[in-house]
Amino acid sequence: MSTGASSPSAAPTVLTKCWSLKFGRPQFAARQISRQRGIERGRCLRVRASDDNGSGDRADQKPFGYTRKDVILLGGGIIGFGYALYYGLQAAGVDALVAGNFVQLFVFLGIGVGYISTYLFRVANKEMTYVKQLEDYEEAVMKKRLEEMPETERERLLEEIEQEKQQKAK
Repeated sequence: MSTGASSPSAAPTVLTKCWSLKFGRPQFAARQISRQRGIERGRCLRVRASDDNGSGDRADQKPFGYTRKDVILLGGGIIGFGYALYYGLQAAGVDALVAGNFVQLFVFLGIGVGYISTYLFRVANKEMTYVKQLEDYEEAVMKKRLEEMPETERERLLEEIEQEKQQKAK
């Protein structure tokens, strides 16, 4: 399993599956292998692909619609669309009162249906605030338990995981 020299100071890095506390399933990650007292021990290292500018930090990037700028753009776009539709209908020969009612109905239904569809999409994909908070809490509890676990217990747990991986590989 070790890919490097058998020297105790050498710690080669290989790509293997590591158990993920966050997702509760094995993932591919770099694993640093070291040999101490004749026992091969592994430590999972977190591996992330970097973005185009090379920083590799994507935690501060939010999806569209989650910043003030995005909300202002969306609101301005909806208002602009309403004005354009209103004056466009008047230019097409529709009475101003009818055009106003039509635009009001169209924009209101568009916003209502749009919001409800995004809500149903988030529910279907389990991307709701409560679910995310629950996942964060479970991850924090698992990290705390892992920190409080004695070293011998952690080693035994890693050995059990390795045995399970070997059994699944057969």
